[in-house]
Amino acid sequence: MNKKKGGMYLVVILLIHLFVFNWYGETAKAASVYYVSTTGNDKTGAGTVSNPWKTIQKAADIMEAGDTCIIRGGTYRETVTLDTSGTSANPIAFKAYTGETVTVSGADSVTDWVKHSGSIYYATMTDSLGTKNQIFVNKQMQLEARWPNS
Repeated sequence: MNKKKGGMYLVVILLIHLFVFNWYGETAKAASVYYVSTTGNDKTGAGTVSNPWKTIQKAADIMEAGDTCIIRGGTYRETVTLDTSGTSANPIAFKAYTGETVTVSGADSVTDWVKHSGSIYYATMTDSLGTKNQIFVNKQMQLEARWPNS
């Protein structure tokens, strides 16, 4: 083999090596699919369809470029933050499980309502947004009782 052909083969081998291995010498990671369900468990779950995590945030903490999170139907009361991002070629994807409806809501359920008088009820909230609290009944925003009434 002459030097020119040998050099060309070397370049091809180096390009294949760079394509298959990243700059740190690790093999390229195959994209993963993770599952989340309202009945899952973040501590003992594996993120699989048969043993899902409970929160979308758990998946977001694990996911890398190219990964997909399949979310089972239900309401998830959480704010999700990604500390990493995908690429245009390998986006991070969050999808609803086929045929199921997923709702991500930043609203917390307020329980243990007590009747005060007439049609006035009250309940204790653990957190407050100050003047930005909103109350919804059957997905309809309600006015908060206050004094003086405005």
